Amino acid sequence: MTEFTKKLQYIEEKYNLTSVNVDGYSLWVYMRHLMLSTSSSVAVGTPVSSSFVEIVRHVVPKTVDVFRMLFRKCKPSKADILFLLSGRRYLIDGLYECYMTDDLADLYPNSLTLEYSYNFKHFSPAKTKNMVFADKFLLGDFIVSIIKKIFNTRRYKAIYKRTEDILFEPLSELLGHSDERIKEWINWSTFHFFLHNSHIKKVERFIRSVSPKLIIVTNFSFYNMIANEVAKRLGIPSVELVHGMFPRGNFTYNFPCSSSIPQYPDYIFSFSDFDKRGFTSPPISKNRIIPVGYPYFEKSAKKFKNMVKENEDDCIVVFLSTPDKTVTGEFERLAIDTHDCLAEKGWKVVYKLHPFEYGNWKELYPLLAASTVDVVDTPQRNLYEIFAMSSALVGITSTAILEGIGFGLAAFIYDNPISVVMDDLVESGLAKKVIDSKDLCLELDDLDLSYDGSKCAAELFKPNALENMKSEIDKIISN
Repeated sequence: MTEFTKKLQYIEEKYNLTSVNVDGYSLWVYMRHLMLSTSSSVAVGTPVSSSFVEIVRHVVPKTVDVFRMLFRKCKPSKADILFLLSGRRYLIDGLYECYMTDDLADLYPNSLTLEYSYNFKHFSPAKTKNMVFADKFLLGDFIVSIIKKIFNTRRYKAIYKRTEDILFEPLSELLGHSDERIKEWINWSTFHFFLHNSHIKKVERFIRSVSPKLIIVTNFSFYNMIANEVAKRLGIPSVELVHGMFPRGNFTYNFPCSSSIPQYPDYIFSFSDFDKRGFTSPPISKNRIIPVGYPYFEKSAKKFKNMVKENEDDCIVVFLSTPDKTVTGEFERLAIDTHDCLAEKGWKVVYKLHPFEYGNWKELYPLLAASTVDVVDTPQRNLYEIFAMSSALVGITSTAILEGIGFGLAAFIYDNPISVVMDDLVESGLAKKVIDSKDLCLELDDLDLSYDGSKCAAELFKPNALENMKSEIDKIISN
């Protein structure tokens, strides 16, 4: 846990924020997620502006994508299991696959998938069967919320005042009394109050129409929190499939109180017992955090593990980008300096961008764009295939570090304030920390290229993942 998250947790406990609500809206439970998902890991950032001008500036360039959202299928059908997807997909054998659920959904023919757009888009052609889209929900919600904000209705003013009364003092203690971000966060939280109230009605109608025995979500997001809230209301169990590493004391999934949080799932399927250690004080029983494995990793490891390198003389080190503005410049420089250092030693540097960075990486990383480093900026280049061709990886905080270790790569963690969350990996001997390019180059010079750390895969990812998932799901449905 970083110093920032420790302070955030202290403020949360001091003001008992998890218990506050505005007209049934769990203000802080949603706020803490929004704050963490848009902020740095070491400081509170500035939220995306909810002003009309900023919304127009963001949406207008995507007018065609927004227009298409009006015509995508949204009609529900009865199903035993309802999957909620974020829209993030990988291109595999000519189809865009949901790496979290498609193989699992094939085991349950009577299932339905509701997909949210990914940056206003849906990847096509998709492998997923029986799928409808949440686009019309989202457009309607945004329109309602924006209208209320633009015209500053009496209701909007009242909710803003109540939100301010609750948040001003704790945010002032967290940020400083004169910080302009206080007002912006209160504005943002007020806007999401109306977004929540509009969306939850549509989601409840949709889920009632589907009448599932189980809801499965694939990431922890604002909209999936709403779905979990509805599921609790309707008495339908919900499961979250973890999509990332959860370091010990991870703030997102741990609370100062032991009471149930309706916005959280009833069950969490983790990668392994190693991953489960991150849930120190979750809002559900630890018996409901169930290690099952990671089907996509398991399948991909079998597919790519024995690939033959294009050039046996080349050694590849993969840099795994973390979209955190406090470290992006340092990490960019580290990759370039390592590239320059190793160019004549038979090593090649590959810089794998985070999917969030694909669209504007040349603006984010001007030095990288001007360099000869091989940058992966498209989902068409499969990360696991890159791992299969590589000998080492460098990262800060990323689930891909675990996956690379599972492929047998030597793992190095760039030492900085936010990499503290990876200390479990280092302390377990699964990775080493490096402080700069000189340190890293020395480690790579001494690296035993015959080293195969793939034996660690079973420690990080429980074997027979798909079978484990089906077994646990069947138990939940039958109870």
